[in-house]
Amino acid sequence: MAVAALGIAMPSVRVTARQEGAVDVDGVDGAFRVLATTRPRLARALERGLLSGALAAVGAPASIAEIPDVPGRLRVRPTATTTATKPAGRVDARADDHEAGVRRTKRVLAGLQPGEVVEVLAAGPGAPAAFARWADRAGHQLISVERTVDAHDQPAIRLLLRNGG
Repeated sequence: MAVAALGIAMPSVRVTARQEGAVDVDGVDGAFRVLATTRPRLARALERGLLSGALAAVGAPASIAEIPDVPGRLRVRPTATTTATKPAGRVDARADDHEAGVRRTKRVLAGLQPGEVVEVLAAGPGAPAAFARWADRAGHQLISVERTVDAHDQPAIRLLLRNGG
């Protein structure tokens, strides 16, 4: 269901193999083609973040890994628990420009242990890319990107970032 929903942003996404406890997904790469020409690692992180967010949104949090011998193919395994992505910190950066939001997030992550997760609520079309660029450079991991609404029905882009230490 989540993989099919990604068809809007990634028309070629599809499940190519099923095995016990995992599925292989192709076609996720290419959603950020322009970015991939200059920052391929960032493009891959955003693509994986979209897939992770889509799965989490339908209640199916999963780990995602590249399959080394098959370029562009990802192995998706359901996670037994969502504890690993339970936020230890939160930043509402919707009123900030992207740079200020990144600085606030950096301060929150500095107070967390390696592996702990911070939830960031951001706004604007460039927010996921700005946070992903910074996380990539700083050694953190963008693990989820999704559109959401807060308790007051205000729209937000929800990002989960794992502290790389």
